[in-house]
Amino acid sequence: MNGLDAVFESPIADVAHDSDAIDCLVIGSGTAGVSTALSLARRGLRVVILEAGPLKLTSHIGNASLVDSTGLAAKLSDSTTIPTSWVNPTERGSGAQAEPIPAWLVVGGRTLFWTGTAPRYKPWDFDDWPIDAADMSRYYDRAESLMKVSGNEQRPPFYQSAGQRSAIELLTAAGLPARPTPVGIDTGSERRVGAGFDSAVARLLACPQLGDFASGALVSLVAQAVAVRLSVAGDRVDGVEVLDRRTGAHLTLRPRHVVLAGGAVQSARLALASGLDAVSPLVGRYINDHLFVQSTAEFPAARTDANMNVMVDATPERAFHLQIQGPFKGTWYHQSNSTMWVNCNPEGTHMMLAAFGVGSVEKDNRVALTNRGDPRYGGIADFRVLYHRSAQDEKRLAAMEHALGQAAIALGSTPGKTQINPPGGALHEIGGLRMGADATSGVTDSHGRFWRIENLSAADASPFPSQGSANPYLTITAWSLRHADGVAQALGCDTNPDHHTRTMETA
Repeated sequence: MNGLDAVFESPIADVAHDSDAIDCLVIGSGTAGVSTALSLARRGLRVVILEAGPLKLTSHIGNASLVDSTGLAAKLSDSTTIPTSWVNPTERGSGAQAEPIPAWLVVGGRTLFWTGTAPRYKPWDFDDWPIDAADMSRYYDRAESLMKVSGNEQRPPFYQSAGQRSAIELLTAAGLPARPTPVGIDTGSERRVGAGFDSAVARLLACPQLGDFASGALVSLVAQAVAVRLSVAGDRVDGVEVLDRRTGAHLTLRPRHVVLAGGAVQSARLALASGLDAVSPLVGRYINDHLFVQSTAEFPAARTDANMNVMVDATPERAFHLQIQGPFKGTWYHQSNSTMWVNCNPEGTHMMLAAFGVGSVEKDNRVALTNRGDPRYGGIADFRVLYHRSAQDEKRLAAMEHALGQAAIALGSTPGKTQINPPGGALHEIGGLRMGADATSGVTDSHGRFWRIENLSAADASPFPSQGSANPYLTITAWSLRHADGVAQALGCDTNPDHHTRTMETA
């Protein structure tokens, strides 16, 4: 090791040598994995985070000076991804699609590149869940505090321009009630290293419990290590086979508890690769992604003080929301260019608009294993998502496209190019390890713990029974904190992490 990895990572050989000392092995270093790990460490549990990719950035790319350099941000994002395949099994010749969906392999995962959008799910979004909005409320409070979300009751909106206020008035008058978009960007007075966009990697590296495993640290990071397979004996995971990508060696870790936090699709894929569908037949099923339509609009001329980031919330009758950002000089945008949302250009005349809608959650939309992956990735690419959009999805997509045009006209601009993105294109996947009220209706319980495997749980969006219309980042973070309470309870710990923290401080 050299560079950042030598400072922040623990050698996997050291971890394997004493893996019985691991209370919880967390597979994945995005917001689900890191939020879970840090919450459990605050209770005094010893946690190891396993990440398949390298450590490349110490914060969100939007906090770095290179974001204004043409193409560099996109190149860095592309260098941390591998292609994955979503296909329609009902179409003739269901091979890989022309534009594969990216999957990030890097410490921090997508949290290095996300757009910052952080609204809560609506109460009705939990109708199919075994928990409700009231149950999630305190976890939302904790997640918003953790992420320093602006645009809520605690922090002002990121933008407060005259143009934003005017846009909100015009949209609301047109029957599209708008508000400043809540974003995970710190606008508070407490400025420090890492302030700005929230990212899991920044939270992890700022954690005082992070350190070398061999020295007894409560939180340790092992990067470039792939969880290949879970070994199950009876109702317990008794080993995790890990590929060390640096050496090609395979090792076995034996933690007390295992947390899946690699994202909905990857967590479901690992469960399938481990044969867990024989234990719970719903494993890999009910995969879903947002319906995603993007478009542009053009003003006749540049406007003074026009920077804005506004959203039109979903309603029970309109199961999609709109996001509007700008102005920009560019005439189109790519989904990977997440940093553009805070790089508005006062000389620009183009607005970027997006609509995200709730898709149908169908049992047959699922992860299917293949043998087509690159062996260097330990099975990570050995799958396809079989996904078919319903008639309801197609009808909703048409309504979303129409609403984007309405919004553009309401703002006094001319609608431009519109694109309906393919399944998987929103990068907001849920499902695969569906939660249910019992073992027959779900793979996991209301804390993400597997019904039939007592020391295994899922902290990411894989247990979500349905998708809200909002960007899921905040909800995943809140859910992972609830999940951590359930894991702590299963491991015999206090479910309130602050109790242990206060004890440590007064000792």
